[in-house]
Amino acid sequence: MPSLTRFLLFSLLLQWLALGLFRLIFWWIFRDPLDPIPPETLAKALYLGAKFDLRLCLLVHLPLAALGWIPRLNPVRSATGRRLWIGLLLAASLGLLMLYGTDLGHYAYLAARLDASSLRFLANPYESFGVLWESYPVVSGPAAACAAVALYGWVLVRNSRRLAAVGPPPLFGPRRTVAIVATVLIFAGGIYGKLSYYPLRWSDAFFSTHEFASAVALNPVLYFFETFKNRDVDQNPDVVRDFYPEMAERLGVDAPDPDRLNFDRELVGRPGEGRPNVVIVLLESLAYYKTGFSGNPLDPSPNLDALAQEGVLFRRFYAPHGGTARAVFSSFTGLPDVEPNKTSTRNPLIVNQHTLFNSFVGYEKFYFLGGSASWANIRALLKTNIP
Repeated sequence: MPSLTRFLLFSLLLQWLALGLFRLIFWWIFRDPLDPIPPETLAKALYLGAKFDLRLCLLVHLPLAALGWIPRLNPVRSATGRRLWIGLLLAASLGLLMLYGTDLGHYAYLAARLDASSLRFLANPYESFGVLWESYPVVSGPAAACAAVALYGWVLVRNSRRLAAVGPPPLFGPRRTVAIVATVLIFAGGIYGKLSYYPLRWSDAFFSTHEFASAVALNPVLYFFETFKNRDVDQNPDVVRDFYPEMAERLGVDAPDPDRLNFDRELVGRPGEGRPNVVIVLLESLAYYKTGFSGNPLDPSPNLDALAQEGVLFRRFYAPHGGTARAVFSSFTGLPDVEPNKTSTRNPLIVNQHTLFNSFVGYEKFYFLGGSASWANIRALLKTNIP
């Protein structure tokens, strides 16, 4: 095995184990004895978390894996390369530790993993720093992180010198090609994260209705950057107030109040006989105007027409925008998908939603998905909200 590969694997293993230790510490500190994660769910959360951690470690070491084969940049056989790469690895590790520490404080304060919306605290730095200083180990925490990084650097230096003294000679020809290809495959596979069409995504962490299980599975650094595009999305009451009269009239609000922006409306149900069998089928790319029950005289959909006539047809269900994922989100939540960045199913910050399916009490429920739940990150919406 080439000395560079040995150095890479050694550094990767140290960093990966450190991140795994942080995950266990996070679980131990914030676990709820009154609502524990089931053992099999906890095992899956830790397994997914280890895959996210491995992806992060591989991304940190990717520049070294790509350029370390250059003789002058080799961290084992070149003093310049050793100083360069170990210095970069130490800087990256210190940044990771600081983010992990911030994540612990963020979860202790808000019971949520660190995300890009936390940048709002920088809008008032004086007050935010005051809270930090009074509530968190502002001095001892960074000092401990620096000590851990210094120890990591010392171990890397010792290992690189040992490899330089006893390591195998540099590879040439076909053996060098094989080593490079193997390294590329390892990095590509680890970063991709899954043996499937879709790679490992943040939505894979939201595999359970137990909220803390998802928190344990997430990687705070990767999750922070996943939410970056949604950091500025916020409510604007002034804009809502401008359109409130029209919206209240269209929705049939019982007591319109433009000051409180009241949207309450009480609908009286019509009790039926017995308990109906409810079947919901979502058909992608089915245009309403092409069906017979829309009034199309060509009778293009007799079977669907029969379902509409013998069942209950809701004629006023609309998705506010084109796209299948938007319609799926609206179907499950009853909310219009007005997400400006792609679709709401791709927004990690609004995963938790109320779904109508959970209101069916006393029903035996079956769910069938003809496709991949990784599509449009729909997995998070389904598995987090449907027990």
